[in-house]
Amino acid sequence: MTKRTKRLLVTLCVIAGVIIAASIILRVVLTKERLTAIIVPRIEARVGANIEFTDIGIRFPFGFGVRIDGLKVAKALPEGGIVDLSAAKFNVDVSLMSLIRRRPEVKSVKLGGATLSLAGTQSGIDVEIDGLDARLSMTPSDSIFILDPNVSAEKIAVITRATGERIELPPLSFGGRLEAPADLSRAVVKDGRLVIADLAALQIDVDVVDLQGNREFTMPVKSSDLDAKQLMDLVTGMNLTGPALSAEKDGAGEKLNFVVESGTVGIELKVAGMVSDPSGVVVGGMLDLERLVVIPKEGPKLTAGGTVQFSNSNVSSKGVSLETERSKATVAFGIDMDKAEKKPKYVSFDVRARSDLGEVSAMMPAEAAPKGAASSTAIEPMQMEGILNVSVKGGAQPVTLRNLFPLKDGGSTPAKISRAWKDLDLTGTVDLFADELPGEKGPASISSLKTTASIDGGSVKTIDASFEMGGRPWKIQGEMKDVMPALAELMLVAEKGDLPQMPGPILDALVNSPDMSIYVEGRAFDAAAFQEASEKEKLSADKTSGGGGAGAPGGAASANPLVANPMTLLMLKKTFVSVKIDSIISKGAVLTSLDAQGRISNGVLRASPVTVEYAGGKGSGRLISDFRDPSRISNDIDIDFSGIDAGKALSGFHSAGGLVSGTFAMKLDGRFTAGPGMDILQNLTATGKATSTSGTVDLSRFMAPLKSTGLNISSIERFDFHEWTEKFVIEKGRVGSELWKIRSKNGDWDIAGSFGFDGTLDYKAGLVITPRQQADMKDLARYSAIIDLFRDDEGNILLMLDIGGTAKQPKVRLDQSKAKEKAGKKLLDGAKDKLKDLFK
Repeated sequence: MTKRTKRLLVTLCVIAGVIIAASIILRVVLTKERLTAIIVPRIEARVGANIEFTDIGIRFPFGFGVRIDGLKVAKALPEGGIVDLSAAKFNVDVSLMSLIRRRPEVKSVKLGGATLSLAGTQSGIDVEIDGLDARLSMTPSDSIFILDPNVSAEKIAVITRATGERIELPPLSFGGRLEAPADLSRAVVKDGRLVIADLAALQIDVDVVDLQGNREFTMPVKSSDLDAKQLMDLVTGMNLTGPALSAEKDGAGEKLNFVVESGTVGIELKVAGMVSDPSGVVVGGMLDLERLVVIPKEGPKLTAGGTVQFSNSNVSSKGVSLETERSKATVAFGIDMDKAEKKPKYVSFDVRARSDLGEVSAMMPAEAAPKGAASSTAIEPMQMEGILNVSVKGGAQPVTLRNLFPLKDGGSTPAKISRAWKDLDLTGTVDLFADELPGEKGPASISSLKTTASIDGGSVKTIDASFEMGGRPWKIQGEMKDVMPALAELMLVAEKGDLPQMPGPILDALVNSPDMSIYVEGRAFDAAAFQEASEKEKLSADKTSGGGGAGAPGGAASANPLVANPMTLLMLKKTFVSVKIDSIISKGAVLTSLDAQGRISNGVLRASPVTVEYAGGKGSGRLISDFRDPSRISNDIDIDFSGIDAGKALSGFHSAGGLVSGTFAMKLDGRFTAGPGMDILQNLTATGKATSTSGTVDLSRFMAPLKSTGLNISSIERFDFHEWTEKFVIEKGRVGSELWKIRSKNGDWDIAGSFGFDGTLDYKAGLVITPRQQADMKDLARYSAIIDLFRDDEGNILLMLDIGGTAKQPKVRLDQSKAKEKAGKKLLDGAKDKLKDLFK
């Protein structure tokens, strides 16, 4: 062994001995009690906290530092509240040489198995952190200290003391570089990185000045290309407890009606203020959405993008778009903030959307059949094709926006709704284009719809719609003033429940009254299609209820269509109506034109004048209809016709066409009730008068029994007349004539009786044939013995006929009573052989 080697070994042994001796001396001198007395009071005085632990010791020779087990720290905050820290392990290691050089270098500060809680603050929010681990190293550099903190927490819980609601945040970790001067007057965090559940990473820099005073800070936060799907999974997976949160959450993300498929989120945030004054903290930044793809549970895939900028004074959007495969919308909004109150004070918006109606209708589910009704009555989802363009912009205070429609938490009143719509600044346009609307086919089908309208506050103005119904052109124009506040009030009524089945009480109670005007023009309205549909529905209802119809005992009550349709209901409040139709086709009649104007007030329509063209003539009058009870709509009509062609007028009623031809005038004053299952003709009650100065009567179908005897009566079975007057009464489904007078050169008829709308006849007709008129009757002398029995003292032939049966198959019987008195029964019986057909 060389001398040099011996010296090295001796030196090492000396150093080892010194270390061993130092270790022994340190452990003997720096006992737990002495360390506690030296360190704890100084730290407690420095940080103003109470410190407890289960064990403390010196770490040497493998490193130099202090080891603390079972550490507990409690500190009362100046702003109120207490911070509690518990740690299983707390180790501090420093460089021994740095102490010798009087430039302390902390190799590491380790905190393990720790929990931290913050409770009792003025904010009403408590915080609990579990699984807290921290590592910190500090290196002096010239006049500053450089720290390298690394902190992680397995679970962070935020609790609202007032409600007990609890939100558990996902695991968090933070690392970065902290620089501070020797006097610790300032702290700067550079290259900070906050990681949330190993999914999202945020770059955070912090600069805090005046650490001993107000602790003024600035903190920019930035992150780009965050995975939107992972973020949504993270949020929906958060554990929420408490009454309100549990009700809203209902099983984590299961209640969400959408799934985020892909896309990225970018965040830029800057927070500045003073720790001593949290109310003065200023926040500003930007949220950037890039191709965010959302899949709703019902509806098409949605792609969103754009930027939202925010600050303490304003929140606004830039280029925000929502897009489906066939529809697109752009949204711009701005929210001005009240800095003092820290809440919105004005909201502005500008929305432009183009919606494909095929996509929209595909999203609408079918309506289930009413309770107790057959499943076949379920309403299929509406399917339609077309385009809806909407452009609206405006603004209002938040309190105005909240009161536009009924609030979920109550507090809405009709007066608040009215005030809100008056204060709302709203303008816009709506355009609708549809090739074909769902619903009726054939004559009632609607196609080629083009509609434009403008929006002004709560009113819809300058409505202009054109379409084809049954292939014929139609047009509707008008406006609906204050329709939106009225609709909102109806929603309020519906939410309160106990909605009246009849419109009357609702119309009377409305505070927000709309003022509408509707102008309708069209060609060839085919009402027969609706009549046939109504008859089929009635027949189906009769079969379902065993013949009792919808109103049969035990039958399910149908929904009131006027109450169920809010727009129809509002039209009954206050509406001016003008209708011009060139022809209306229905069973029994064809109106070649209809021109009517009227006003609806609280469910009652008063139309005057009503002008129609019917059977070559014209009529004018008035109509009053009461829609307050849709099951029994009472109507009052008063109309005066002139120039009516009798042949055309009667052609639609039970084969009565061809009986009379000529031009008539008629006055009618009547009443009828309409409603589900009601036959208008059966409950029509009316009085009237018909007159004519020329025409032709063809009674050949009634004279068949007389003709069969061989008697030539051609001159009286079809003849021209020069005077016709008739007063009639309509009731119980029949038209009764008080006295129907027909004067002609061939004979004079006096007829009384009635005919039913079902085609039945019940008339007594008297025919007077004067001697001059008898001259035109052929073969009269051949039956003179019999005919004489029906002559009066002046030589007139008097024939009294009883007419029954139907218009298609009439039955005529000759009244023999006068002839029996004149000739005696024996003579009359002898005559029967010759006139057997006449006396049937």
